[in-house]
Amino acid sequence: MEAASSKPARRRGSSPCPINLARANSCRRCSSVADRLSPGSGETADRNRSATLPGLTHFRLADLPAQPWKNGGGLTREIACWPPGAGLDDFLWRISVARIDAGGPFSRFAGVDRVITLLSGPGVVLRGDLPAGEHALTRPLAPFAFPGDVDVDCVLQGGASEDFNVMSRRGSARTRVTVIRDSGELPPIAFGLLMAVGGTWEVDTGDGARHVLAPCAGLWWAGATQRWRVRGAAPEGDAPETGLLVVDIELPSPNDGAGGNARAQATRDDTRGQEPI
Repeated sequence: MEAASSKPARRRGSSPCPINLARANSCRRCSSVADRLSPGSGETADRNRSATLPGLTHFRLADLPAQPWKNGGGLTREIACWPPGAGLDDFLWRISVARIDAGGPFSRFAGVDRVITLLSGPGVVLRGDLPAGEHALTRPLAPFAFPGDVDVDCVLQGGASEDFNVMSRRGSARTRVTVIRDSGELPPIAFGLLMAVGGTWEVDTGDGARHVLAPCAGLWWAGATQRWRVRGAAPEGDAPETGLLVVDIELPSPNDGAGGNARAQATRDDTRGQEPI
């Protein structure tokens, strides 16, 4: 929901950043900013997602379809899933944003590792078969990794929360999620994603191509190594946390002996009823 604001109304066709629950005004302009600055932002989400790979695919969270959970506990916006056409049973890696409206058990995914990062809202407490027994996911932009094949329940801490989620098939993909706060250069990444949170970021590659990522927008790529230089800008409005989410995905070579067999033998176990996030 959006609070009253003295800012000019956004133009027709744009929509508010979906990750701003506690402070809706902080990214109120994210869609219009992206329209002005992001390459290819006039395309629909479906067209962006079907862009020829291994090129860059731009996205805005507001453009991605929201899939309500069957149990009514929230919704998910899928950003990317690899390989193309893969489903929840056979992906190598999957990146999404989920809104959690009600507490309950997480789905179990055999042979899958997960990283969850709070984007907005009061957060949740995760309880179950975790090293410490529980984890308070209440600090924004603090990634937390855990196995996807253990029993985990979540308890809301005062209201709905929005989370950034990365899942990778154990033995077939290794994923690292970091948050960049300052300008600098990133190491080479062959499969990855960048997403701006709370403020605008400028990113460019070694060949000089420049991209401006508005809040709640980003880009992802697969199979073409990118070497990014990144520069942060001032936060938008009263955004509580700002940063650039960076996902670095490594796919072991066939000679590593891990790849295809692990994926083919992995089976999905989500009998506990919560939708995947």
